[in-house]
Amino acid sequence: MKMNIKIVSLMILATIILNACNKFGSTDIPNKSESNKVSVSIDEAEDMLLEIMERMNALGTKSGDESMQKTISGRYSMTLSTETKSGDESPTVHVFNFENESGFAIMSADRRIAPLLAYTFKGNLNAGDSIDNPGLAIYMSKLNDYITVTLDTLNSDQITDKGYLIYGDVYITEMVNGYCPVKWDQYYPYNYLCPVDSVSGYKCLTGCTGTVIAQLMACYKYPESYNGYTFDWDAMIEASNNYEPPVAPPISADPIEIGGGNDSITPPLIRESVMYEPEPDSAMLQIARLMQQLGLPENLDNIYSPYGTAAYSYNIDNTLLNFNFSNGGSWIFFDELLEELSNGYYCFVQAKDYDIIGTDPPVVIPCSYEDGSGHIWLLHGLMSVKYYDLFNITYYFLCNFGWGGYADGYYLADVYNTNKGPSYFDPNVKSEVINDPGNYSYQIGYYGKIRK
Repeated sequence: MKMNIKIVSLMILATIILNACNKFGSTDIPNKSESNKVSVSIDEAEDMLLEIMERMNALGTKSGDESMQKTISGRYSMTLSTETKSGDESPTVHVFNFENESGFAIMSADRRIAPLLAYTFKGNLNAGDSIDNPGLAIYMSKLNDYITVTLDTLNSDQITDKGYLIYGDVYITEMVNGYCPVKWDQYYPYNYLCPVDSVSGYKCLTGCTGTVIAQLMACYKYPESYNGYTFDWDAMIEASNNYEPPVAPPISADPIEIGGGNDSITPPLIRESVMYEPEPDSAMLQIARLMQQLGLPENLDNIYSPYGTAAYSYNIDNTLLNFNFSNGGSWIFFDELLEELSNGYYCFVQAKDYDIIGTDPPVVIPCSYEDGSGHIWLLHGLMSVKYYDLFNITYYFLCNFGWGGYADGYYLADVYNTNKGPSYFDPNVKSEVINDPGNYSYQIGYYGKIRK
């Protein structure tokens, strides 16, 4: 299949990343900057971010209908809890929030690290925030390791000689069916047909595995039917993109007793959507039905909970085959992941998050769940930047975290390419770090080769 590639010259920093992209055209290599300092001030980072946004917006580089051009409403610097072999002070990043909660960007404060670390389309990341989006939490926690490892691999000559501002080309890979057209999550109305927890009385969540598969299906608008139920994908996509939560009646602040006997609990005031969940319209109900069918025992065999529905990832293959996909996919290596995305095919990333200690200002990152479960999300785009001083490429994954669109956007791919441990999922090898069903590279796994 012929892929459409868009190119722009971009002023940006150099970094060492796997080279796996075809060359398009030629560009003169400019002279390096005279400066040899390694730190990047927040003003310099903002100028660079504005340049990136301007050039990307001119290209029409978007996620769905999300423009790259934003207005910065606030900024701050964050010190991560990294400690390098050289004894340098903890490297920092600069965070820029966009107005109207239209996203945020994370920029490097060190010239030896790729300048753009993340660019998102919804929500802000404020100092002191508690991150409840597991996809963002995973990235922030692993960014900590990435910076430490990258700086530790540099020798003394590289510390003063590497990382000057130069021009490079930017490539945008178009996916086989375009960007993911939806931003679904695990709550109402998507979980409307999920079971109710017998103890708490709360509706169970759809689970991240069901959500990521459903969003993959939305990319293909497939299947048209399953198990006697039909799916009008155009109506489902339009309804979800225009969805507004129903206005709930006034809710009492008095404790509400749920259950009976020894199972009785008096929970605190809970969010209105738990208390008021009318039947969705027909299109939204089709999405809820899809989620319910994905969780059946013959498919994902969901382990339902109102606090986090789990499913074993080894059921993904069989589930997609049951829904008439020609190939249910498999676990792949990082270089295979890049190849799949470069060819326009959608992939998944499965990972676990852990604590960052000592960020300044503090950003609260939750640990993995007690049962060792993590999060799985959709990759539906790839951006690459070529740097001419070392003739290499930096990749950015376009992530849809299945969290209602919050923090979806481009993330530096190499943060997920840890060199600690195996990168290939092996269900027969147990992790020594955390209790999970298998061992993949510091709880990171890549899933691809899915075909309609």
